[in-house]
Amino acid sequence: MLSRLLFSRLLNEVLPTSLHGTADPRDRKQWYTHETRVLKVARPLVSLWFHTFADVQVEGTENIPSGPVILASNHITMADVFVLGLELPRHPYFMGKAELFKTPVVGWVYRKFGTFPVHRGEADVWAFRQAANVLNVGQMLAMFPEGTRSRRTAALRPAKTGAVRLALRHRVSIVPAAISGSETFFAHGAFAPRHARIHLSVGEPIDVAALAPPGPPSYETLTSLTTHVMKTIAAMLPPAYRGVYA
Repeated sequence: MLSRLLFSRLLNEVLPTSLHGTADPRDRKQWYTHETRVLKVARPLVSLWFHTFADVQVEGTENIPSGPVILASNHITMADVFVLGLELPRHPYFMGKAELFKTPVVGWVYRKFGTFPVHRGEADVWAFRQAANVLNVGQMLAMFPEGTRSRRTAALRPAKTGAVRLALRHRVSIVPAAISGSETFFAHGAFAPRHARIHLSVGEPIDVAALAPPGPPSYETLTSLTTHVMKTIAAMLPPAYRGVYA
């Protein structure tokens, strides 16, 4: 019985969905790994709207390398997506929660902007496969390791190991990013944006593969490297934002 379960799990993780009869409904849609025409037209309009309310100070963008890379950032409010999407020299392709795609029109916009859904709280093989597609064509994958927003306190929460897993599997670096001040853009309970002074700091790439011991990564290795990445992000944040990684 145990061997059957292990074999079934192996099939689900390794073989294409079409080969073992469990096609994911997300495969019916097109997921973009290049800048679409919709994105190119919308970006300056979104930038004009965003910067009407936000004064953004940016430092360290020269640390973003060319080629495949993972950008790992803290996550306070939805304004963080605008900060990363508009202030970086390269377009980030986001892994976003599946709930964002429930409304067809909204989901269409997210797809055109290069965002793809992940089912949180489970091992979403499809999402990791799409993340691999982004990296395989040399793009920048943006992830929020905490997995959710910390909008009530703006302080860092315990992170999940997904970013490190992907970085090790695809031998890419993780670029740490730290955002502060975005909590005032969409204040809790507010329906309209408010004026905000936001700071974005981008750190030097972290070669997690070089820090990992030889062989398949253990759970202890994954958590240790994740903690290293998050402490690097915390060091770039004001003390009040550092949370569990202070």
